[in-house]
Amino acid sequence: MFWSGTLLSPDNLDLTTSLHSDWLRLVGAQELHGQDLSFVKLNKIADSIRAYLTKHNCRFVFTRIDKTYHAIVSFVTMIFDSDVNKAVDPLHDHVGLFRQELAKDLVQVFWQKDRRKFWNAYLKKDLGTFSELLLDLEHRVSELYPNARSTQVLCQGMAWARLHPYHIMGDRDIDQDSPNARALLLLVDGVHKIAGANARVVRFMHDEQPEFESMLQQDFDLIKNAFGAIGSPYDWLRANPARLFHCPL
Repeated sequence: MFWSGTLLSPDNLDLTTSLHSDWLRLVGAQELHGQDLSFVKLNKIADSIRAYLTKHNCRFVFTRIDKTYHAIVSFVTMIFDSDVNKAVDPLHDHVGLFRQELAKDLVQVFWQKDRRKFWNAYLKKDLGTFSELLLDLEHRVSELYPNARSTQVLCQGMAWARLHPYHIMGDRDIDQDSPNARALLLLVDGVHKIAGANARVVRFMHDEQPEFESMLQQDFDLIKNAFGAIGSPYDWLRANPARLFHCPL
């Protein structure tokens, strides 16, 4: 699982750093990382932290991404992109119901070892391994769903991708398919839903991720006000412009 957590408050929490120093002193640590502290140490500061969160009206947004299913979603998004794959009808790409049905059928044959194989091939841009995996999946889909319409759609899409692997994977930016990028989409969506239409975010701080920093900043500037609470960060057709964020990442 890939988790992220974000603390929201209407107050400027930078003005309360003395309490943070007290908590560090009480547990004898330089940073407050729950996984590094015992329950005994956490209990020493638990009541103080709870009172602090209540006083400053703090809320949380948590996101969770299952990395095994994330690989399948990334695979389906990559293979069945009708703008790239000439064997894919735009109907099966742009209509969420059809795309979900394709993903559901693939889950039945996309085994755990295949997910790791796909992701490793993607990381290394190993087109040969990618093509081998596609051929294996074509055979499995044909055997499992011999007479289904979905078999024709799946196999046609994967066959074209197998014969043109560079068009599918070669120029694709893996950072955009990383769990980090997807988590940012979910996070922004969650902040919109909790904050409401009349709120304004004037400061937004993200933990340091040097490998993804530039990409996350660009993505944040692109999506931060493109979707209100009823929009979907995964579907540009449901864009609902808002004016919540008044700050960079």
